[in-house]
Amino acid sequence: MKKILFLFAASILSLTFINTASAVVVLPDPNAEFDGIAYASKIDDFYTFPASLMLEFGLPAADWDVVAGTGGLDVILYNGPGSSNIGVGTGAFTFESAIDAPGAGTSTFSGIWGNGVQVNGPVTVAKVLDYLEAQFGPGVTVPVFNFDSHEPNSSGEFLNVVGQVKILDTTNSNAVAASWSLDNVNDGIFDPTAWVTVPNTLVLTGDSSATYTIDNNRSGNARLDYSVFAPTMDLSPYDSTDYLFVVDLRFDQIDNGFEEVYLSGTFTPGTAVPEPATMSLFGIGLLGLAASRKRRISN
Repeated sequence: MKKILFLFAASILSLTFINTASAVVVLPDPNAEFDGIAYASKIDDFYTFPASLMLEFGLPAADWDVVAGTGGLDVILYNGPGSSNIGVGTGAFTFESAIDAPGAGTSTFSGIWGNGVQVNGPVTVAKVLDYLEAQFGPGVTVPVFNFDSHEPNSSGEFLNVVGQVKILDTTNSNAVAASWSLDNVNDGIFDPTAWVTVPNTLVLTGDSSATYTIDNNRSGNARLDYSVFAPTMDLSPYDSTDYLFVVDLRFDQIDNGFEEVYLSGTFTPGTAVPEPATMSLFGIGLLGLAASRKRRISN
């Protein structure tokens, strides 16, 4: 049975750090519940937080009802225009341009970001860590990804997605130094055929019998749908220009428009590592490690 992609967030704090230009949304403990429904769900290495569900749970609209991707303090990994990432973030960073996503008429698509396929690549782990530090302050070494689903435009429609983040060692023929998988088999091994399903809408019933709706078609698909992260994706051991930060994204059942995936410059993990738990929701969500940043391995 396919798991259903969800977004997560619990009690969220909006903090402003020194040298940071925007408010920061801190993701909470993914094991927390609201009315018996888990804020976060886990799929393979990742946790996810549905923005629409967070709004249903009463979390701040200023944090969760936000415009996705282009124009924000975020690094675009995948979108329709294949946007350039020039001058993004508080430190005016330049990253590899986004994967140019297809529109209607293409059923299945895959693309790689970070290894230099697009303009201004590749993307080093050192640069990602510099970006996180500029956005959030010292000690934030776990990235958060945001996702805007443009696909489900009517009842019954859905999108399938899988993905993987890899750290490649350029001093060893681009060998994989570490990886994190998002697919429907909970084994930490990337299975590109184990699709995770993103529904158009999904109604959940809480312990009080109240209902809560995950809606991935809000405001004409112009809003954030999910925040996603892997609690073990601490990049600090790979803080070097010798390591590349590479994201493999794959989609199936593309029927309408294009999706947006981006490295968040607003959402950041909490400080606790989640314990395994039986989730009330299927899906993915993330928690982070706020470990102290280590000195670079090499320059």
